[in-house]
Amino acid sequence: MMKLCNIQEQKSGRNAQIDSLRGCMMLMILCFHLLCRYLQLYEKQFPTFLLINRWGVVGYTMFFLISGYFLTGEKKGGLPLFGKRFFKLWPTYVVAITIVFCATRFYTLPDKVISLQDYLCNVFFINGFIYQPYLDGAHWYLTTLIGCILIYSLILLIKKKQLRITGMLIWLIVMTVVYLVQKNVGGLLSIAMNVCGGRYMPMVVMGSAVAYMQDKETRILGAVLAVTCLVSVCVMLQPLFAVVLIADTVAFLLMFYFSFPQFINKIFGWFGEISYSVYLIHSTLGYLLIYHISRAVNGYHISISLCTLFLMIGIGWLLHLLVEKPMNRLTAKFFKKNTTNV
Repeated sequence: MMKLCNIQEQKSGRNAQIDSLRGCMMLMILCFHLLCRYLQLYEKQFPTFLLINRWGVVGYTMFFLISGYFLTGEKKGGLPLFGKRFFKLWPTYVVAITIVFCATRFYTLPDKVISLQDYLCNVFFINGFIYQPYLDGAHWYLTTLIGCILIYSLILLIKKKQLRITGMLIWLIVMTVVYLVQKNVGGLLSIAMNVCGGRYMPMVVMGSAVAYMQDKETRILGAVLAVTCLVSVCVMLQPLFAVVLIADTVAFLLMFYFSFPQFINKIFGWFGEISYSVYLIHSTLGYLLIYHISRAVNGYHISISLCTLFLMIGIGWLLHLLVEKPMNRLTAKFFKKNTTNV
């Protein structure tokens, strides 16, 4: 697989260019949730300025693409890959949902009651697979990601790249067929589909298609994989999502040929580095703050959302500094032989 070009390496081993892209996408997701989705849920307003109601889709699609691309570059599959990726996600997640759970003991949102049972189901990511409530609605993304990591862990046990692509094609086709069947059947078939990545898994596989299209040996198969991803997205989601996936793929590919200015890399790169912690904490906690402050001052104002947005970035930064960064160091040491810098 070709290496990323024009992507500056920081001393930490992270890619400044990719972190900048993550930062841009995370900012879009934050704005969508706190400036748009909150209004849809609790104020019965439906803002569409600058197509902000679509920013969330654009953001998480890009995160899926990035994940698929770098999963493809992992050295080994199996338990080492799944363990490394799982423990990179889990410790910070547990702290984040514990903070959210504690906050909901004092303040609540309409029609959102979080029980101890809900919390325990969320702790080990079980809830998303068995259709139990999320403590934070934005965490559905993790259900898809963990399901995909599980399948990638199996596919990457295959040594030949061509056979890996064949495995991904089979995965896409089976998931698409199962989706069409489970719409009428449901039950265990729906749970099995969630465990295998769910409806959004083609977005992750598209990242692999991009990686394989950069390799002369697998360029044609990679293109076939990309087309299959788009067809699966059209079937399991809707054509609009395929359009977003194409746009995000083009934007991602441009990263190989153009670099962000240095000041952009510094600002958005920092935000991209803390993006996972911000993502984990921002939605339900942000809604709680906006909702109760709005009721306290007898009405919602956009300034409340903006202040909450900056506060969520601050809390996310602390979570990154105190939990995510130290735990990532421990995870990297434990899985040192199978670690690839992203």
